[in-house]
Amino acid sequence: MGDLAKARASLRDEPSLCARVADAGLRLASRGPATAEKGMQSAMSIERSLLEARLAYLGTLGNNAPFIGLFGTVIGIILAFNELGKAQGSGNGQLASQAVMGSIAEALVATAVGILVALPAVASYNFFQRWMSTLLADAEALSSLVLAYLCAEPESAVTLAPSPSKLREHVEPKERVATVRESHLPQEAL
Repeated sequence: MGDLAKARASLRDEPSLCARVADAGLRLASRGPATAEKGMQSAMSIERSLLEARLAYLGTLGNNAPFIGLFGTVIGIILAFNELGKAQGSGNGQLASQAVMGSIAEALVATAVGILVALPAVASYNFFQRWMSTLLADAEALSSLVLAYLCAEPESAVTLAPSPSKLREHVEPKERVATVRESHLPQEAL
């Protein structure tokens, strides 16, 4: 149990999501692996909800910005038809054409602004969604590794329990990731 206390102490200095999840399991390790597992699952649920709450703003902005642009487009087209209707009675085609073109230009500007806001918001949302998924998958892998050590024989668990930095190496060694990623690239991309 002394190694669990050391592991928890070293995790307190780590600000990462994985450290908080592992600490939740180690905090409950004395009550058994099943309790530790429930603690880590609860910690991951809390972390997931915190991350998703922040993503909701980007998702809402990315989804609604094109509709705001479309609304501006519709208003611009209505104004264009209104100008066209006014000009029909006056008989001056040159002024009618200029008024209609000005209204259509306003409509296109509204569309462009909606797209200009939506594109970065959707790209950011997708980036952070992927980042969040990777982060939670890493925490899940680490929690499985912690459980594996907790389920081991009591005397071997104490001698085999790695430091938190060693736990991270078990989750995803950098050399292996680089090798796997490079093996999927075409030779000319390397």
